[in-house]
Amino acid sequence: MQRSLIALSPKLKLGGHPKSKLAWRKGKSSCGFWHPRWGATYLKWKYELPYRRERESLHHYPEVSRITGKPINWYHGDPEDGYRGSHIFGDHTLELQGMPYGRTPEYMQERLRRFFSKFGPVRHCRAEPHPLDPYQCEGTAYVSFRDRQTALKALRAPLKFPAALHDKVISMRHLDSDKRNDPAYYEKCKFWNRQLVVLARQLHVQLSGDPTYRVEGKPLNTIGMGLMEKEIVASPAGHLANQPVPPGRGGVPFSKDLFNSTTRR
Repeated sequence: MQRSLIALSPKLKLGGHPKSKLAWRKGKSSCGFWHPRWGATYLKWKYELPYRRERESLHHYPEVSRITGKPINWYHGDPEDGYRGSHIFGDHTLELQGMPYGRTPEYMQERLRRFFSKFGPVRHCRAEPHPLDPYQCEGTAYVSFRDRQTALKALRAPLKFPAALHDKVISMRHLDSDKRNDPAYYEKCKFWNRQLVVLARQLHVQLSGDPTYRVEGKPLNTIGMGLMEKEIVASPAGHLANQPVPPGRGGVPFSKDLFNSTTRR
């Protein structure tokens, strides 16, 4: 029956599924499945056929979700509003994105509970498991509090995991007010700390090199004269992706179109 359908339809081919064309074993043309080593994760590859719209229709708009950033399957998918955590755990809930891999959800829940307990009582703490490996964290977690003030106070605290958890900086969002934290807080702090050291060194060179300054000092109204300071600015137009990131950007684009512009002279 299958061969007769293939003969009638030129688009169908026997064994034409993309999964059948993969050669997992190196050096062999036959298809096989890869078996992980002992102690490795059992996270397997699951192929899904891409969704293609049969005809253009305003009933199936938009094609990509503005909430999740993924293509919408209008035939079999369920709508998502991005506030699933608040529907389950309550309004005073923080959504955490960018959780590290390599740890079980129970381990990450315990670490999150210990971190957020210093701000107030934590009602619920949930780290989503990966759909293909329940012993891995998917990357999303929810932490709910008893009141709104505690949740907003915890939102202002930057959360960065140590090197054992891949130095992950967590992006947080308050599901009730839709407020977000600044994931680039650590990079900005490091940049401005370096600039303070640079300014202090330049001022030391000025005071030690001029005999008048060594005796009388430098007036406060002209303390910034002759000092150079860099700004956090966007990368130039010709900057390529394989080139190193300019110092001070922190990976965050800003409104100014200048590069390494000086703020004080």
